[in-house]
Amino acid sequence: AASITPAILGGARNLTKDLDCFCTNDASNTGCDKQSNQIYSGHLSFPEFCIDSMFEAFNHHFVKTQRTTIHAVVGGSGPPLLLLHGYPQTHIMWHRVAPALASYFTVVCTDLRGYGDSGKPDTAPDDSTYSKRKTAQDQVEVMTALGFDQFMAAGHDRGGRVLHRLL
Repeated sequence: AASITPAILGGARNLTKDLDCFCTNDASNTGCDKQSNQIYSGHLSFPEFCIDSMFEAFNHHFVKTQRTTIHAVVGGSGPPLLLLHGYPQTHIMWHRVAPALASYFTVVCTDLRGYGDSGKPDTAPDDSTYSKRKTAQDQVEVMTALGFDQFMAAGHDRGGRVLHRLL
């Protein structure tokens, strides 16, 4: 089982409101084949956001967990730090914080299940599919797959509640 150390980051806010990089989904962009988990030219192609300039030194991963596939961006070096976004954001909310933290940590920003480019499993009749407990288990499986048995974590809003289930 993974060991988690909570980390507190002040000043978290919805950073997706002030994105300054937009790009088009044209032939010059490269992309990712989610079926084979292959990433072409090290970045993804999105019609709305130019993810490359926000996470230049980060690599994209699609990690298969027991119940779904979780999208993550990973960059930096040092002790591992998992950043969990809030509602209704994605990993992009960390685009200004993550590169700065990457100077000191190996930063892992995921899209929680049901958000962004992570899997969106069908909802169970009792709504347990999207419980914080199952979402937390996804994060443990991602960190384990990336080679981290112990890691620090910080969460905003829903991500904070998922983090609570990790402890």
